[in-house]
Amino acid sequence: MIPDQTSQTSPAFEAAPPAQPDLQRVLAVIQDALKLAAPPQTPPDDLAHVQGLAPLYALIMDLRRFLLGLSQGDLQQQLSQKGYLAGVLKSFQSNLSHLTWQAQMIAEGDFSQRVDFLGDFSLAFNSMVAHLRNSIEAIHESEERYRFLAENSADIIWRIDADHRFIYASPADERMRGFNHKEILGQPVWSAMHPDFVALMQERCQDYLGAIADVADPAPLRVEVPLLCKDGGSVWAEILSNPVRGKDGSICGFHLVARDISLRKQMEEELQRLASTDSLTGICNRRYFLQRAQVELLRSERYGLSLALLMVDIDRFKRVNDTFGHAMGDEVLKAVVEACRQNLRKVDIFGRLGGEEFAALLPQTGQAGAQTMAERMRQSVADIGIPAHGDPIRVTISLGLAELRHGESLDELMRRADAALYQAKDEGRNRTCTFGALEDAKA
Repeated sequence: MIPDQTSQTSPAFEAAPPAQPDLQRVLAVIQDALKLAAPPQTPPDDLAHVQGLAPLYALIMDLRRFLLGLSQGDLQQQLSQKGYLAGVLKSFQSNLSHLTWQAQMIAEGDFSQRVDFLGDFSLAFNSMVAHLRNSIEAIHESEERYRFLAENSADIIWRIDADHRFIYASPADERMRGFNHKEILGQPVWSAMHPDFVALMQERCQDYLGAIADVADPAPLRVEVPLLCKDGGSVWAEILSNPVRGKDGSICGFHLVARDISLRKQMEEELQRLASTDSLTGICNRRYFLQRAQVELLRSERYGLSLALLMVDIDRFKRVNDTFGHAMGDEVLKAVVEACRQNLRKVDIFGRLGGEEFAALLPQTGQAGAQTMAERMRQSVADIGIPAHGDPIRVTISLGLAELRHGESLDELMRRADAALYQAKDEGRNRTCTFGALEDAKA
């Protein structure tokens, strides 16, 4: 037993008697049990005679074990001790268990949970829950807006994965192309495009991926391509493609928006037709004929191919206009063009240079072949009769032929063919003259 010294008094000037050795050892053992990371599980054997030390030491070690378990998240352990301190710890364990349940409820979407037993932590926890609730509500509102826009947009909204396969298609796809989203999910995006454009689109996509490899926020890829429809037709679409990056920054897919531009394409084609076509006869106008002729001349030069040019003029066309009027003159022009076109190939380029003068460029055709074709055209025109109020109107044409010479420009070729045309006129019209024959005659 530790003797009770509270009744003993000493003069103020006298030193206090030294503590008993057992008391100092007991205090040191208890301090070690409270401070050391791994104290002995029982008190030293040399203190076994100290009454009450063993139960006190066991209580401290049990509380240590329980507190260590709580600090490591073990809320299922049991504390056999009783008393005030044990009760406080058990209450704390219960509160932590309830807090864990509340966190699980919040994870499941119940943002009504509140904590009111942990002081400042409660304030922070409740603030966090309120922020989560507001954030989730904002996300839901954003999703609803996105869903509304996606489901009601006239544009198709697609999502594809890193392998370019569909993982989402908006209802507009069915409205525009006729395919239900279930029919295309898992299919490659290339399957939606016209086969003639797939290789080009794949090349464009690869070039784009290479260009944006180190760009954090790249501009979208924009392409125009005809999309296949379920009824076998196609529709022109403008597609904007934005990459989707994963947490590691790598591209894990794409967002695509496809817009129907069929009407715009029709307008562009009509503008192109108006810009390149003679409005009366439907063949190339002068500007477009010269453009195409220049391209064909360069191709013939590069590959050593033959090329012939026919200059065509309607004989005495002014007399037709003066006699029957310009309206009938227009009908004659159209009839002559149609008669000539029937004798030309698809590869030939036929254009109206102005008034009653025309030109036909004949790729991969030499002088002999061009002469034969010119005669067929001349005879076809001579055989037609354009209905009028009285007898049918009959006209003839004169033609000048020149074959391309090595290193010759388009202007030079046209001047030679034009000279042959004037020779045909001088010789009485309704005939074909070649520049080569003209040179021989002069020689």
